[in-house]
Amino acid sequence: MDKDKKNMQNQDADQKEINEIVVDDSEMPDVDVVIEEEDIEAEAEEAKTASAGTPKKKKRVWPIVLAIVILLPSLLGATYYARLNNALNVFNSDLNATPSPTLKPSPVSTDTPEPSATVGPTPEPTAEPTPEPYQFKANILNVLLLGLDGSTERYDKNYLPKTDTMMLLAINFDENKVDIISFPRDSYIRVPVDDARKSSYKKRSYTYKGQTYINDRINAAFAAGGWFKGNGFDNVKKTVSHLMGGIPIHYYAAVDMNVVKNIIDIMGGLNYDVDIDVKICGREVKKGMQKLSGQEVLDYSRVRKGYGGDLARADRQQRIVMAVMSQLKSADSIMKIPEYYEEVSKKTYTDLNLEQIAALALFANKLDMEDDITRCTMKTMYVPRIDGKSILGVDLYDLQKKIKEIYGVDVRVDKEMDGRNFK
Repeated sequence: MDKDKKNMQNQDADQKEINEIVVDDSEMPDVDVVIEEEDIEAEAEEAKTASAGTPKKKKRVWPIVLAIVILLPSLLGATYYARLNNALNVFNSDLNATPSPTLKPSPVSTDTPEPSATVGPTPEPTAEPTPEPYQFKANILNVLLLGLDGSTERYDKNYLPKTDTMMLLAINFDENKVDIISFPRDSYIRVPVDDARKSSYKKRSYTYKGQTYINDRINAAFAAGGWFKGNGFDNVKKTVSHLMGGIPIHYYAAVDMNVVKNIIDIMGGLNYDVDIDVKICGREVKKGMQKLSGQEVLDYSRVRKGYGGDLARADRQQRIVMAVMSQLKSADSIMKIPEYYEEVSKKTYTDLNLEQIAALALFANKLDMEDDITRCTMKTMYVPRIDGKSILGVDLYDLQKKIKEIYGVDVRVDKEMDGRNFK
C-alpha cells in the first residue's frame, strides 16, 4: 500500500512538473507570429493614417519632444548637456577643415586681373600642394540659410522653387556673435554647373580653372546643381564659396517659405512695426505696429518691384528673421515646440544633424538679438540687362573688405566678375 501510494505521489509530481513546463512554454512568445502580427498592425495603421491625411504617428512624438526640451539637462546627463552647450565641442572638426583645392586663398592684390594660367613655384613637374586652411581670427562656422520661393502662385504654374532668399550666418563661437550677410537674388556672378546638368547648359557654359560655369544670377545655382534630386544644395554652397574667394560654407538649411508662414501662425502672429504699405496679389499690409499673420509676413518679405528692389527686400527679410528669433525665445513659444517640430519637418532641408541643431539652438538662445548680431547685404550696383535679364553687378572689392572684417583673412575674389566690368 505504502509503495503504491508513493508511486501515485511520484506520478502526481511528474504530472505537475509537466504542467508547469507546458505553462512556461505557453508564456514564451512565438517570434514569427509576433512579428507577423506587428507587421499587420503597422500596415493597418499606415492605411488608417493615409486615409485620414494626417500622420498620427508624428503626433505621438509631441509629448516626447516637449519632455526632451524641458528636461534636456537631466535626460542627456550633465556631461552630454555640457557638450551641447559648448558648440565648439560639436563643430570642432569642421572648423579645422581644409578648403577645396580648387579655391585657393592668396594675398589681396590691387593689380590688373591675372591670366587664368597658373604658374607653379618651380619649373619641375611636381604634384600640386594641398592649400593651407584659412586661419580665421576666431572659431567661425558658416551656415547658409536658404528660403525656397514655394508660393502658392508659383506652385499653381508648376514652377520649381528657387532660392530667392540667401543669407550666410557667420557664427563666431569665440566672441559669441553672429554676422549675417544677405546675397540679393539678382546678383550676377559665376555659377558652377553640376556634371549631371552640363547638357542643359552646353550653349552658354564654359570651363574656368577646370570647372564648368555659367554667368547668371546667384539664384540659378540651385537649378544648375540639379534641384532637390541632384546636387542643388551643394551647388549653392559651392557657388557662395567661390563668390567669397574660397571661404568654406560648412552647412546649409533650406526651408519652403510656406513653412515660415505656418510657423508664424502657430506663434499666434508676429508683433512687428511695418515700415511700408504693401500690396501683392490682391492682398494688403498697412504700415504701423501690428500683429502680422503668416501670409502678411510673407507678403511683406517678398515684394521688391516698386518697393526698393532686392536690397530693400534683403533688409526686410533680415529684420523679419531677427523678430521671429526674438519672439521664439518667449516662454509661450517654447511650449509650442512640438507644433513647430511637426511643421518644420515637412519641407525643411539641411545637412546638419540633430546634435548640431541642438547645439546651435542652445548657442542662439544665449545671444542678444540687438547686441550680438550684425547684419549687412552684399553691395551691388545696377548694370544693363544681359540676355534680357535684369541683373545686379557685385562690388567684389567691398565684399573682400567685409570678409576681412568678419574672418580676419585676405582672399582673392573673382575680379573678372566685378560689377564694374558689366557697366
